[in-house]
Amino acid sequence: MLRTVLFITLIATTAWRFINTIIVLTVGQLNLPTIVMILTPAMILYGVGLLVKKFLSTVRVRQYLIFFAVHSLVIAFNIAFVAITSPLAVTIPEAMVVGTLLDLIIFVGLAAACIKQLSNRGFTAVVVND
Repeated sequence: MLRTVLFITLIATTAWRFINTIIVLTVGQLNLPTIVMILTPAMILYGVGLLVKKFLSTVRVRQYLIFFAVHSLVIAFNIAFVAITSPLAVTIPEAMVVGTLLDLIIFVGLAAACIKQLSNRGFTAVVVND
């Protein structure tokens, strides 16, 4: 069940970021710093790589954990950097490229679910009734 949620979120996140990045790049005027426009496509490529790997073989929970943890860090950095360098100059599509607080909450929650899944693996509970 968790892997299905992680996979669907991976698809939705990667597609959403890709579409918004294309929109921002085709509009013309770009208010985002260069580092944000480097990190976001890198995360898109990382997501596409995991999607390709999923169709060719299998993606482990640990790989999803790394993706969502790194994605959370990139979003936190993007939000902080954009807030410092270009306040009040970001359009809605650009904000979707940068990431939002809701994205951050969702990805941290998914990373926590992955950690919980990984920590529960390998232990078997044996109940003995006397």
